[in-house]
Amino acid sequence: MTAIRVFFNQPRVKSILRLAMHVGAWLPFALLVLDYFTNNLTINPIQAATQRTGRTAITLLTLTLACTPLRTLTGIPLFGSYKKPLGLYAFFYAVIHFLIFTVWDYGWGSSRILRQFVEKPYLWLGLTGLMILTLLALTSNRWWKTKMKQKWKKLHRLVYAAGVIVVFHDFL
Repeated sequence: MTAIRVFFNQPRVKSILRLAMHVGAWLPFALLVLDYFTNNLTINPIQAATQRTGRTAITLLTLTLACTPLRTLTGIPLFGSYKKPLGLYAFFYAVIHFLIFTVWDYGWGSSRILRQFVEKPYLWLGLTGLMILTLLALTSNRWWKTKMKQKWKKLHRLVYAAGVIVVFHDFL
C-alpha cells in the first residue's frame, strides 16, 4: 500500500489525474454540444439532452461521494482533493439539466411548467436535489467555510441527501 501512496504522491501523477478528471467532466458536455450542432441527438433531442445531462450529473455526484471512502480506504489524500471540483461539475450538469427542461422544453412558460410539477411528482425531487446542490455550490469556497465553521461541515453533509434524492428522481 505504501508503494501506491508514493506513486499517487508524485507531482506528475497528480497533474495527469487532475487533467483526466477535468477532461472527463467536460467531455459529456462537449459531446452534447457536438451532437446538438450536428443534429445527432436522436429523434427527440430534448429528451436525449435532458437524460444525458441528468445521468452525467448523477455520475459526477456519485464520484464526489466516492472520494472520501477512497481516501479513507487507501490513505491517499489526493482523492479527497477531487471532491470539490467533481461536486461543482455535478452542479453544473444539474443546472444544464434544469435549463433544458425549463427553457428549451417549456420556454420558461411558468403555467406549463407548474402543470408538469402537478402531473409528475418526481420533478419535486429533482428540484429539491438541485436546490441542495445550489446551496452547496454557493457555500463551497473558503470564505463560507471560515465564516460558518462547524456548521459548514453539517451543511455539506446534505450532499448525501442530495445523492439519494436525485437517484430516486431518476428512478421515477
